[in-house]
Amino acid sequence: MPDLNRKQTVTLKWSYPQKLENFKSSHFNDMMGIYMITRKFGNKQSIIYVGKTKRFVTRRLYEHENRDFSPWTEKKGVKYVRFARVQKDGFDDEILLDCVESAIIQSLIEDGVYTLTNKDKIKTCTVYYKLRIKSIGFPFKLNHDIGFVPDGD
Repeated sequence: MPDLNRKQTVTLKWSYPQKLENFKSSHFNDMMGIYMITRKFGNKQSIIYVGKTKRFVTRRLYEHENRDFSPWTEKKGVKYVRFARVQKDGFDDEILLDCVESAIIQSLIEDGVYTLTNKDKIKTCTVYYKLRIKSIGFPFKLNHDIGFVPDGD
């Protein structure tokens, strides 16, 4: 059992960005973790959504477009998806996913990213674990470590 009072490091290896329509048939289609949706509109690329899923990520993207009608689906431009698996032995997967998603969203807001369409976690979030999140691969704007600790620590 890990020491939950100690800051833990989680490394996210972000996939190369793929067009949304191509991602649905990629080798990432059966993975669960954190995903980032960006859009390119004109010459500018921006992050419009960060999410988590314990189900197949392609299933979650389908739900965004066909059931939830998430606000990012209405954004103009070419949409891209990046994906990172989240895994840390000894930690509850669902709580860890929630904490990592919260940390990323809060970090982006602190960095002045105001293009997110997420409803949850923009204003408030719950921190379950002390985390240091390292992003490698193709993270887009997450090229620095993210420190995430409960208030008062």
